[in-house]
This record gives sequence, structure tokens and C-alpha cells, in this order.
Amino acid sequence: MPSAWIWMQSNHFKDKNSSFMLSIANITWLKKSFTGFLGFFYHNNKIYHFATYRPTKLKLEIADSNQLKIKIENRKNTFRINAKSNNTGILKAPVEGAMDRRIPESIDAILKITMMDKKGNVIFMDSTNIAGLEMVGDYYKLQKLLK
Repeated sequence: MPSAWIWMQSNHFKDKNSSFMLSIANITWLKKSFTGFLGFFYHNNKIYHFATYRPTKLKLEIADSNQLKIKIENRKNTFRINAKSNNTGILKAPVEGAMDRRIPESIDAILKITMMDKKGNVIFMDSTNIAGLEMVGDYYKLQKLLK
């Protein structure tokens, strides 16, 4: 498991055919680590991919332990995401093969997404309060490492 991560997901928007998922994490690979991200936005029968290995920039601003803002830019679009955790439950998570770690997860998080083209025209703007959000480990470190 990553040492720190932020994960969010929802498919409960006014447009029933829209879905969003994003994961940002400090990933250990070959005894080293790097901060990476992976996600998608599905809208109007099209999938917009976000990933460290694609021509995509991600800016993360963490306001506090419950709230963050993200800006994702690729060649054609800009996405602005505001996420806020509400009630959290404690989940079991793996540590060295055993389910001994406890992490908080909100399933009633508020997620606001705005998608714009490069001219600033809004293509999608919606919010939901039926979203999953996890902010685990030293996630403030993710903000620093993405700069």
C-alpha cells in the first residue's frame, strides 16, 4: 500500500452517465518512491484519462484534513475538483500482509467538478454529496511532491 494517498470517486451526478475517479499516491517502486496520480472522467460517452504517465498536469491544494482542491490540465481540457469529507467510517487496510491498519473513509463526501475547454467554456459542472473520499497517511507530503 502507498505510504500516503488521496482517493475519490462518484457516479452520482445529475447526468446519470457521468463518473469520476481520481487517486493520488506516494508509490514505492523498486526501493524508491514517487508521487503519481491516476484517474478518469466519463461524460457524454467519452473517457478522459488522467495519469502521471500522460501529458497531464495536476495541482493539489489541501485546505485541511477534510477539504481539498485539485486542478487537472491536459492539452484540451481543464478540470477543477473541490472535495470535502463529511462523516467518516474506519476501514481495515493491509499492513505487511495483515489487515491491521485503520483508515478513515467518507462515503458522503461532497464532490464538485467543473470541466472546461481551453477557451474557458464550461462543458460540465455538477456536484454530488454521494462520493467516496479517503485522505490517508501524510497526504500533505503529496501536495509538496507534486510541485
